[in-house]
Amino acid sequence: MIVRRLFIYLSLLLSLTIVSNPVLSRDIEEFLLDKPIALTTLRLDSTEGIPVDADSLSRRWTFVSMGYTSCPDVCPFTLGNLAAVEAAIAEEKDETAAPTFLFVSVDPERDNIENLTDYLRHFSDTFVGATGSRNEIDRFIETVQAFYRLGRKDKDGHYLVDHSAYVYLIDPKARVAAKFPPPLNPKEMKRIFREIRNRFAMETKG
Repeated sequence: MIVRRLFIYLSLLLSLTIVSNPVLSRDIEEFLLDKPIALTTLRLDSTEGIPVDADSLSRRWTFVSMGYTSCPDVCPFTLGNLAAVEAAIAEEKDETAAPTFLFVSVDPERDNIENLTDYLRHFSDTFVGATGSRNEIDRFIETVQAFYRLGRKDKDGHYLVDHSAYVYLIDPKARVAAKFPPPLNPKEMKRIFREIRNRFAMETKG
């Protein structure tokens, strides 16, 4: 509980810092991919107990970040940031538009479903974790055009992992539609997410 309160406190500080950033009203075009990437070959295990694949990602919006639970800096920062984004989007009180937040571990040797569940509870009770075999993770990373690299183990067997810090947005057709460099301004992300949803709805109807 103490750890969770610490993460929440840090998330609030992060939100205040980002909100004070004068760089606002960014156009959604700078985040949208020229051509969405279909996740037809994705298959990972999740903390929800169901596979993360094209079928489970269909008909909903999903923000995806990647990393590992032993990450000392980037992952706690990004997940705390996403918790603030989740809270901002929830202010619209539209459950049909509420996105899922998915954290993919690229370190299956140390991360399993149980410790992913415990780790993500420090940030949000709704966050979903996923991981899989090394081949499944590599296929996912290659598909979304991200990267990771395992560091060299020290004498105690510990190692760091370099990985992409981008946050990816998957649309209801199970396609990577946009990617965002952190930090994310929660209020601005609420607007951007709404505009992306509206554009998707118009294109789908057309």
